[in-house]
Amino acid sequence: MAESVKTVAETDDPVADFFAQGWAYGEWALTHPQLYRLMFGLSSSGVPMHAGLEMTTAATRAASAEGQAAAQVMIGSLDRVVQSGRIRPVQAVVAAGQFLSATHGFVFLQIAGAFGESAHGFQVMASLGVNLMVGLGDSREEAENSLQAALTTRSG
Repeated sequence: MAESVKTVAETDDPVADFFAQGWAYGEWALTHPQLYRLMFGLSSSGVPMHAGLEMTTAATRAASAEGQAAAQVMIGSLDRVVQSGRIRPVQAVVAAGQFLSATHGFVFLQIAGAFGESAHGFQVMASLGVNLMVGLGDSREEAENSLQAALTTRSG
């Protein structure tokens, strides 16, 4: 997963890059739903659950090297957004936890077919990403422009 996210080229817009990385994360998770579940300690009903990821302000620990790498990419990307001044000063791990909560919920609902076509699911997640970024202090106009830039990057 982390390798897939790392393939997103860095631009001068850290929010667009974060959105494009989120898209890569979601694509990977939807292409590998069983592995995604396993990374977070959610496997078949006969296997006890375990903490696949622990993300606190003290430390971030994942049960797998892949999970640890993915968490570090997300935290680093959000730190870049914070450093750019696009959102108010916040610990990147706290913002990452918010985005991970939203993305994780979206991915599991999409895996279950809750949003029907993947295009509709993408619209839900894109709006949620913009809303979260605005809630963290970005302007709606800039967040929407960054989303469009990310779409251009990912589809081009």
